[in-house]
Amino acid sequence: MVTSRLLDVTFFSCSCTNYKIADPDLVREAIQAISSRFTKLHFAPYTEQEFIEVSQRVLTTRESTSGDNAEYIARALWRTHGQNADVRQCVQIGRLSRGDRQRIDEVLVALRKYGA
Repeated sequence: MVTSRLLDVTFFSCSCTNYKIADPDLVREAIQAISSRFTKLHFAPYTEQEFIEVSQRVLTTRESTSGDNAEYIARALWRTHGQNADVRQCVQIGRLSRGDRQRIDEVLVALRKYGA
């Protein structure tokens, strides 16, 4: 059983913000307790062609992105991240760019420069 060990800290400043600071052991215990309730499945990573197809399908059907822009986003992410490319990141780029090719390039540059 995970018990609550939170420390309430209030900083009096212009914004009077409350912060919750959790004990690291509590966080570790909570993660173990939650993850033990799920079954872990491991899948092989996408190939480049699979990634592009899945990304295109998601972007065109769910995000109303044009097929050309969807393929452009997927290929650009694959070039940058390879097998670590994530379809959710394609969705994020599609939403931020609002269908404009120039904005797609701007978002991709910003992600390369500042992204983790």
